[in-house]
Amino acid sequence: MRDIVRRLVSHVPLVVQVFALFFMIYVITAPGGYEVSDAVVRYETAKSWVEGRGGELASAAPPAVSAPDGRAFSVYGPMQSFLMVPGILLSKTISHGSPDTTFKLLFGIIGIPLISALSMALLFRSLRLFGYSEKIALWSTVVVGLATPMWHYARSGQEENIVGLGFSIYLCGVAMLFVRSYGGLSVLALGTCVVVATRTVYVPAVTFMLLPVAVFLLHRRSDWRAWMPMLLAGTALGLATCGGLLWYNY
Repeated sequence: MRDIVRRLVSHVPLVVQVFALFFMIYVITAPGGYEVSDAVVRYETAKSWVEGRGGELASAAPPAVSAPDGRAFSVYGPMQSFLMVPGILLSKTISHGSPDTTFKLLFGIIGIPLISALSMALLFRSLRLFGYSEKIALWSTVVVGLATPMWHYARSGQEENIVGLGFSIYLCGVAMLFVRSYGGLSVLALGTCVVVATRTVYVPAVTFMLLPVAVFLLHRRSDWRAWMPMLLAGTALGLATCGGLLWYNY
């Protein structure tokens, strides 16, 4: 039996094994809840969308802000609430009288660990694209995933794990550029959009992160016909995200 399992595992790409490993660790250690009131506000925002109330909250107590007409809304970015919507719809379908409890369990032990494990798998993949050996890439990922605050955020209801996913996507895009794959421009644009849509305060950090990309393209200006379509696609995604955030805040 051990040999059979070893053969089966040997045919699974290492990046998939990394994802499965971290997913199991995060699921086993997940509390199955939000742990913080911030996540409750984001959940109430998502539920308000599903119920057709446009994100309006029942209470104007912090961390909410009151609109001129007296309605209360969350002050947080909409990304986590957006990711909660499918789970809320599923909970309403499969629960028997307690969709809130069902969603809390599903998001706590599946949704949050899934996002976090994906970010670790992308980190491992990025390091491999940069040319690091499997051993170095694996142990570096293990250190980030288990020996930093990432482990706490990977299993709790905070949104840092979504920000971490955005940074991992960004790093993967940069790594693709490193191996001359200009599709990385669209990928890193997606990563920065995930970060900004989760926490708008990261805009200055994201701006500085894009400076090396600008320098890279400047050095590859003779090859502009190859990377320009991907740059335009990434720029369009960024503008759409910023426009959506401005509309949402308005």
